[in-house]
Formats: sequence, C-alpha cells, structure tokens
Amino acid sequence: MRLKHLFVIYFTLSFGLCQGENNEFNTSLFNTIPDSVCNKKSVELINAIKPIKCVYWQCIYVGTVLHVGEKGKVVVYNGDSLKYKRIANEYSATNYFLSGCHPGYCGYYIVAVIDSNNVKVYDNDNVSEFIGNIDNLEEMVLSTNIHGYRFSNDTIVRGSYLDCDSTYLLYVTELGYSPCYCSTKATLSKSGKFKLINKQIISKNKNDSIFDLP
Repeated sequence: MRLKHLFVIYFTLSFGLCQGENNEFNTSLFNTIPDSVCNKKSVELINAIKPIKCVYWQCIYVGTVLHVGEKGKVVVYNGDSLKYKRIANEYSATNYFLSGCHPGYCGYYIVAVIDSNNVKVYDNDNVSEFIGNIDNLEEMVLSTNIHGYRFSNDTIVRGSYLDCDSTYLLYVTELGYSPCYCSTKATLSKSGKFKLINKQIISKNKNDSIFDLP
C-alpha cells in the first residue's frame, strides 16, 4: 500500500514538472547527454536514425568549393544500394538541413526510395517526417541540431534533457556562433516539434561557437 502511494506521488510530481513552459525546469531532475552521444559527428547521428519504412535511403552531404571532393557525397545509406541507388541518385535538393559553411553553403539532404515507384526527398522543411517518432538519444540530439541548437557537455544548463512522456524538456545552447555564453530552455516533442522557451546569458565576456563538418 505504501509503495502504491509513493508511485502516485512520484507520478503526480513528474507530471507536474512536465508541463512545458510553465514548469520550473528543475535541473536536479535533468539528465546530461553521455559524451559518447554528445560528441558524435552529424554523420554518426544521421546513421542512428530509425526512419520511416522504405527499401533504401541515402543521405547526401553537399559541400562548397572550399570542400573539394565533398560535393554531393553519399555519407550514409541503408538498404539495397545495388538495386535502388541509381534511382535515388536522380533526385536532389537545395534547402539542406544542418546547413552551414559560411560564407559558402553546405548541408545535408536525404533521398528515400519507398518502393520502385515512390521516391521522396527530405530537406530542412520536412526531415522530421523522415526521422519520425524520436525514440533514441541520437535522434533527439540530431533533431535539436536541425533546429539550430546543440547540447554542450560543459554544464547541465547547456546540455541536458528531461523525458516527459511525449515531450523532452531541454537545456541547450545555440549551434554555430553565439556572441555570448548562453543557456536556452526549449521543448522538443517526440514528433519533432521544437519550441524555444527562453534564453539566459551566463556570461557576456566570452563567445561560444562550434561548427560541425562531416
């Protein structure tokens, strides 16, 4: 009986702390991202996707003239490449996800062969559809990166999460260059919808930047 009461109390507290922007973002409840995931390159995160049902998919990295030999390179593929790669190679995109390489332009897109008569291209506008339900840490980190934020392993208020059933509560920081050392509160639904709550400046005396290339 006592265990039952403890469970009810725990469930009530957990539910109350998982109400999005109105919760207190209590850091004592948050989990840091393991270094083994936090330090993975974009290609490794993409390779961990458990995608929609398809017979073959490939992720293309498109570089700029500054990345000789990297333009249009297949960096990840899954499925029967001998049978379907030729079909996938007929498709391309220009609105890449995880885009960067300022002042040039580079990034990724995915081509999925659903079947012999159905091919779909996933870019920055719809890549969350390809990822589908976020069900592992790599997909959570990747989805956060796609929305312009990242997990830093230097402090819990810049790199941690709380799993709240259908939504993750996040402490993250900006991906790319930031003029300040900041902490950002956000939510990420397991269907891939990202919502910024607020950003707090920790220090104005140092900037913060990271640029991840394949």
